Amino acid sequence: MKLKKFGLALIGIAFLGMVLPQYADASNMDIEGTVTMTSSEEVKEDDGHKGRLSLAPATHHKFDKKEIRSLLEKGHSKENVFQAAQIAKLSEKSIEEVLNHYNRSKSWEKTAEHYGVSPEKLAEQKAKWKAHKKKFQQHKGEILSYVADYSNKDVAELKGYLKQDIRMPQLVKAAIVAKLSNKDLKEVIKYKKEGHSREEMMKHFNVSDAQMHAEMIKVWSDIKSIMKK
Repeated sequence: MKLKKFGLALIGIAFLGMVLPQYADASNMDIEGTVTMTSSEEVKEDDGHKGRLSLAPATHHKFDKKEIRSLLEKGHSKENVFQAAQIAKLSEKSIEEVLNHYNRSKSWEKTAEHYGVSPEKLAEQKAKWKAHKKKFQQHKGEILSYVADYSNKDVAELKGYLKQDIRMPQLVKAAIVAKLSNKDLKEVIKYKKEGHSREEMMKHFNVSDAQMHAEMIKVWSDIKSIMKK
């Protein structure tokens, strides 16, 4: 039973890694840019149907996208990579090192204990995640209104995109690219839905990493302020 509870807690925490960039970074766990794993004080929204948010202080642990891609190419499942990333973040180890230990032990519980990460620590993060998920839900309408004003679109149009399986973080990033490139949001979303990567989208719309990074800081800081109301 203890192992089962630990595993469930770990899976729940793993979802925290599958998020939009924190407001100080312009990349996410979609393997599109540098992967940011923030400190235990982070605030994140889960991988729900309507979107995901990540708001955290500056202290963070970054993993390069090449490391993530390399691990996936080596045959590691996305779920295992995400779970290992959480333990790696808390223990300040590489994801691959944690994965290698897991492959030997065949137990996430033993792997976490090996690196000094307790089930209680993971449960603590999960509790914070749930609390802030609730906070996000309470302000989801305000956040959507903010994105509508930012992109000069009607809320109804944005809701339509969300119903088309466009998640909130994708919508926010598309809005930023549209503003920086002076293109219509609909055009950016259409391009993204065609399956293009973040790098392809940035190049296609002539948006630099520096521009995206600076604008992401501004936008996520605004959203963080909304959630603090």
